[in-house]
Amino acid sequence: MTIKRRFIISSLISVTALLAVSLSFSLAWYSGGDRLSISMVDLSVRTDPLLKVSTSNELSTFVDKLDLNSDEYEEESEKFLFKPVSTMYREDWLNSDADEPVFYDSSFVASVDGDNRLEATQGFFQKKIYLLTEQNYYVGLDVEKSLFDNDETANSLRAQEIYASKENEEMQLSVDEIKESLNKLRNCLRVSILINDVEDVSKMNDRFNIINPTKEADDKVYFGGVLDNDNDGYFDTIPIHDQSGNPAKAEYLYGEVNDRSYIKYQNPEIPGYEDEKKETASKFHGNSFVGDHMKSAYTFDKTASLTNNLEFKEEGALMLDEIEDWDKGIKIPCYRNQPREIVISIYLEGWDLDCINGTMGASFNTKLSFKIIRGLI
Repeated sequence: MTIKRRFIISSLISVTALLAVSLSFSLAWYSGGDRLSISMVDLSVRTDPLLKVSTSNELSTFVDKLDLNSDEYEEESEKFLFKPVSTMYREDWLNSDADEPVFYDSSFVASVDGDNRLEATQGFFQKKIYLLTEQNYYVGLDVEKSLFDNDETANSLRAQEIYASKENEEMQLSVDEIKESLNKLRNCLRVSILINDVEDVSKMNDRFNIINPTKEADDKVYFGGVLDNDNDGYFDTIPIHDQSGNPAKAEYLYGEVNDRSYIKYQNPEIPGYEDEKKETASKFHGNSFVGDHMKSAYTFDKTASLTNNLEFKEEGALMLDEIEDWDKGIKIPCYRNQPREIVISIYLEGWDLDCINGTMGASFNTKLSFKIIRGLI
């Protein structure tokens, strides 16, 4: 599938910078072979006279209009193979004053001899941009001029392709049902903004902000749970020893929790280490959140674990209605003639329950619009 991305930063009103992004994603839920490939990336930048931009913090490099050759992205095309990642464990790198967000990958099968925390070095887009103003300003996002929409035409064409393919012979889905599934990719989209080099953090609401454009008031995404990452129809297990010292197996709880000693398990229905017959498991249908519990395994007891004070880390993304809120939203302090470094990341949150294989080949368009909020003292 040919993928095109276009990034444009341009002036809108007063001192406003616009970042427009067109993205087409072809992906699978934590599947190594079906990830996004990008054939072209174009980036051009335009600003008003009071606001300049650069990809460097050298004052001599700031311009009103910036054009980047897409060849630099094509030469590193492997870097832009997308798959779901997550911002879990972000306090670790935030507390270390890292200047780029760190994303983690939970696509692997858990290992008993590892910490099961794999840093993702690819699978997302990330770019540093520097802003330069002639006066002291707060810069934020203009929600009305931002866009997070499905590409209806592209998704309709993709739905027709899937409908006529061999992969639909078993599922027997209609074109409309396939398109509805593809359109759910939008729910997994995240944009994050990291603000660097700010000595007075009281000038911001948060140094690192995550935007979930489809989030509603009661929506919450938690970074943890049992998964079927090996696609065998069962939730993944790791070998352990029971209280008598005999070999056994227990479901592995992926993700970020406050204290793993609080995890509680239910005893196996069938004692013993041997697996039950695999034909008893549900067939994997491209959703690692769904699986059967092995009757011969210690199974994760969510209710008992939560009662025992286990807590899953919550994503804490901003809704669109919160972005421009002065007390909750994004405030980027920019001081006169001092380059302000921000890092924009575009990724798919792997712990979003809509991040499944049913979204493979979906397309959407994203546009972010930055604007001056008010003066900064």
